[in-house]
Amino acid sequence: MRELADRLVGESGGRVRLVDVPVSGGEAGARAGTLSIMAGGESADVERACTLLEPCGTVRHLGPLGAGEVAKACSQMIVGATMMAIAEGTVLAERSGIAPADLFEVLAGGYADSTLLADKRDKLVTDDYSPGGIAAYMTKDLGFAADVAEDTGTSPALLDALRGAYDELVAAGLGEEDLSVARRFVAERGA
Repeated sequence: MRELADRLVGESGGRVRLVDVPVSGGEAGARAGTLSIMAGGESADVERACTLLEPCGTVRHLGPLGAGEVAKACSQMIVGATMMAIAEGTVLAERSGIAPADLFEVLAGGYADSTLLADKRDKLVTDDYSPGGIAAYMTKDLGFAADVAEDTGTSPALLDALRGAYDELVAAGLGEEDLSVARRFVAERGA
């Protein structure tokens, strides 16, 4: 992002400015205008972009150019881990005689509740993996998170396992399905 910004500013004589503004909140957040918008860039540039972005959700200026991308990578690490944990818990519960809908009702009342669980629960109960946000995007985002970890000298405990799981999911031909397809992946894994 910073190299692109330097090039664009130089080639345009300063007329083109760049901000990075990845979003989180999925299709539901986009439809409702409640996306979490992670902005990186110069303050004046982000402020100008906010005027256009505010109808889409809440803009938060996180730091210099690239900060939005790093925040998105952090978000995707959490989303990826949460979705895989929900998938594994769902399969374990179902194979133990617990209906997924009942499990989700119980989880919604405790620490395991999340926006992701609320958003994906119907898809998980009905095995509807029609794309909302496709699972293959997770491999790209987790790859970027690994790059950031390396650049910052961070040694994450879960990231390699998550990358391996989502790479395996995509290799199994499930990458074009909704992220909730992690449940099917877990259920069919090793079968």
